[in-house]
Amino acid sequence: MPVYEYYCSSCKWRFEQLQPMSAGQNSQCPECGTVSRRTLSVFAAVAKGGEPSDAGFEGGYCGDPGAGGCCGGGCAM
Repeated sequence: MPVYEYYCSSCKWRFEQLQPMSAGQNSQCPECGTVSRRTLSVFAAVAKGGEPSDAGFEGGYCGDPGAGGCCGGGCAM
């Protein structure tokens, strides 16, 4: 089962949940109970030689996906 990342636009909490692939895009926030949307996951890659690499991704959250903002990183905001 994969781990999915979620962002609560109500309390600004980021959380992860282990869910089946058939699970929907939404999950309940464990902090405030608001229905929260799944976000893009950003992961670190290991380059040759064992040094971490961010592959050009900034990570983090840039805005509300419902308002046209991006989520998960890669933007230059």
